[in-house]
Amino acid sequence: MTNQSTETTANVLPFKAARKPRSDKGTTRAANKAIKAKVKAQVAKITDEDETEEKAPASVVAPKFKAKYAAKGDPRNCGDWLAKVLKDAVLDEDRHLDVARLQRIAKMNGVSPEYDNRSPGWQGRMRMTIGLRMRPVIAAKGEIYVPEGRSKKAIPAPTAFVKAYLK
Repeated sequence: MTNQSTETTANVLPFKAARKPRSDKGTTRAANKAIKAKVKAQVAKITDEDETEEKAPASVVAPKFKAKYAAKGDPRNCGDWLAKVLKDAVLDEDRHLDVARLQRIAKMNGVSPEYDNRSPGWQGRMRMTIGLRMRPVIAAKGEIYVPEGRSKKAIPAPTAFVKAYLK
């Protein structure tokens, strides 16, 4: 048994002897400080560059279409008949989206009201997405249903709208 313990000790000792003593702590700390200073300088430089760069627009709508929409009266929608009906039906006096009402209108007209994306600007994209889903359905039916009290009111679609979206 002594031979085994001697062998085990002999096997371990070379590894312990191979380790360097940590006498260079001062050098390591100085090197770390220098590295941290370089990183801070690089971050500052990148941050300065980012501030001078032009920021990308937050909207998913291209600027040329926004200009076209603005010419029709509202940069927030395309200005067609359905956009105007939905605007009147689902935006409150502060122009905030009534999500429950939009979803109710979608259900009334046989369109999925689901929209899971909740990143900044989601309300406008939700109204746009559900509106895009509704256009061919409304064109095929020839009317849209909107809530009126506890019942629903049918609003007939203009012929131009039906022709534009019925393909």
